[in-house]
Amino acid sequence: MIISTTILATVFVAFMLYNLRNFLIKPVVQCLDIKIGETKILFISDLHIPKSLKIRDKFSIIGEFMKKNNLRLLFIIGDLFDDFHVKASLSEIEEKIRKIVDILDLPSNVTMYVIFSNSSHDPIIGNKKISITCGRRRIIVTNNLIRLTIGNMKIYLLHGDLGVKNGALAYLLNKIAWFLGYPYLIERFTKRYILRVEDRDWLIMGHTHIPFISDEFKVANTGSWKQYWRDSSSTAILYDKGRLSLINLKQCSTNEYESAMEKTS
Repeated sequence: MIISTTILATVFVAFMLYNLRNFLIKPVVQCLDIKIGETKILFISDLHIPKSLKIRDKFSIIGEFMKKNNLRLLFIIGDLFDDFHVKASLSEIEEKIRKIVDILDLPSNVTMYVIFSNSSHDPIIGNKKISITCGRRRIIVTNNLIRLTIGNMKIYLLHGDLGVKNGALAYLLNKIAWFLGYPYLIERFTKRYILRVEDRDWLIMGHTHIPFISDEFKVANTGSWKQYWRDSSSTAILYDKGRLSLINLKQCSTNEYESAMEKTS
């Protein structure tokens, strides 16, 4: 027990030392500001859709949920793709995004914001903001941090790979930190030391594939839709009337989401 705890503590300390620069110098993070009125919003991440788009029909439940609950605003917070981390042309990105809109079976008048991850999986687009129309649907693609303001509430959105680039390592570090009594390490570190976000404001991210909402620390993670040695959670986060709720979309009833809400803190 002493040996295992020592190993875990060593890994934890190594992570903190690796990110020492972020404690001392605030990284430059480009930000896209969005201000909206009160409305329902769905946040999701880590779909890991293959570049070939040859997938089982499991993502349509996202659009079905949005239609049944009158949701018209969607944020996809990184790792939309699984194997597309190249400098792709604008036309190729637009083509695949339009096909993904159909795969997700999104409402006809949806607005969708996509934050590409920077370290892996998603296309490399630099600081470009890409606007795409698909019928009445409006899609905005960026790899910058998004600061979403709804009345007096601020929610910061990014994939989460600024501190720890590798998602599997981020997952393991969060598990180790939890064991050592410091839950939500990656999210809390990103919020406080990389973004320098106020305590009262929220950070929602993905990357670690561990879904949760912490009202205490005002951090949340949307989970993942990829099944491998880390389980697929098939979760999303719903904003409704000032409240954030963790939703398991596979467990949703046909008419409402209340039965699929998970404990949030």
